[in-house]
Amino acid sequence: MARIHPVTLVGQLLERLSEPIKSGALKPGDELPSISQMADEFGVSRIVIREALKSLEAKGVVELKNGKRARVRSVTNEPLIDYFHHAVHVEISSIADFMEIRQALEIQAAGLAAQRRTAAEVVTMEATLRAMTETISQIELFGNHDAELHLSIARATHNEMMFRILSSIRDVITEVSREGLSRRFNSRQLVSVRLLHERIVACIAARDPAGARQAMTDHFDETVMSIGHTEKTAGGKRGDGHDDATG
Repeated sequence: MARIHPVTLVGQLLERLSEPIKSGALKPGDELPSISQMADEFGVSRIVIREALKSLEAKGVVELKNGKRARVRSVTNEPLIDYFHHAVHVEISSIADFMEIRQALEIQAAGLAAQRRTAAEVVTMEATLRAMTETISQIELFGNHDAELHLSIARATHNEMMFRILSSIRDVITEVSREGLSRRFNSRQLVSVRLLHERIVACIAARDPAGARQAMTDHFDETVMSIGHTEKTAGGKRGDGHDDATG
């Protein structure tokens, strides 16, 4: 392997070290060569190797432990979890942004789940619906089951990236859902929320992608997007009386 030029050594080395990871030659759990081996191979000092490895660690690409070789890290959604949790708590306007992203993802997820779901996944969704019915008077538990149902739909897409993104916002979904549900003092309204979810699951069970997407769209139109105090408009607040959001 050709030695690298002594210009922006760390940057060049980062690219070289990333190549086998991006190509799949090195997979999660695999070890990189030792620092001394890499120093000899690339013709740079051990200090440069260590700096490059620290950069890769900061990006979540490798894992470093004292006395051990660097190891390729498995893909996790921790950075996304931290980002979404921080964003919706720091900027109130971020809740509206969050809901728009979630709506787009979940409508697509509903359609894909209807195409790809397994019989076992439908059974899980239906069990969660029953749990929602049983806890309809317990807002916290109802909100937990609500979020879990949406995560089950994401899992049924069999799209790992979509599942990771939606699972990374599960806690935020639960929190926003509880906040919205806590404003729904009328039991009839809570029943309506559950019925919306039943319609979505029914379409998924029937392998009806168009119906599932429409049911999820209606769900967001009627409940999730009712977040008046945070929704983005040209003039600020909607002022239409809506101030809650449920999952």
